[in-house]
Amino acid sequence: MKVFYSTRIIPFFLLLVICSLEGFTQATLTPAQQRAALMKKQESKMIYPFIRGSVMTGVLPVPDVTFPITAGKTYKLVFDFAYGTPEIYSQGLVNPGLEEICRILNLHSAAGISDKNLEICIIFHGGSVWTFLHEDAYRERFGKENANINLIKALQQKGVALVVCGQSLQLRELDRAKLLPGVAVAFSARSSLSTLQQQGYVLFPVTTMD
Repeated sequence: MKVFYSTRIIPFFLLLVICSLEGFTQATLTPAQQRAALMKKQESKMIYPFIRGSVMTGVLPVPDVTFPITAGKTYKLVFDFAYGTPEIYSQGLVNPGLEEICRILNLHSAAGISDKNLEICIIFHGGSVWTFLHEDAYRERFGKENANINLIKALQQKGVALVVCGQSLQLRELDRAKLLPGVAVAFSARSSLSTLQQQGYVLFPVTTMD
């Protein structure tokens, strides 16, 4: 028995297969990878009003905003920064958690909050501590250049306070002298976070990227 296929059916079938494959590929991406793909797609529209890094630090303009910020108010932000993996450091990559902090700051700036009305503190602990190693210490430990340094120095120039958890230093037997200059040492991240929240700081956890 001969089977005849319509020339219209075959292209339609191929389209279904392609769409299925695209859906499968999207489904296999982690939430962080999906967001990165969306950010990359909009790269040409991104702005960086507070600090410029990769596209992952950028934000998109929003027309006709109907829920504005409180004009003239001081915004006090504290970041609970504990994200960092051996893979990131061993490959000499910028820590995505640091980029996310920069993105959040760009969001506030783009919304209309001036630099003088931003009080910012990054409290880092756990897996993020290696992000803040100075050049020689990073190279000694990971055999790579510390790709985070430019962003960190730019944040410090903007007046962002950097505070390391003393418990994290002790647990890792990490000498404070191996960190970048200008980092303050707290007894612990948790006690510092509760202290700043009592002072009116808004907490932004950066402990995972998924």
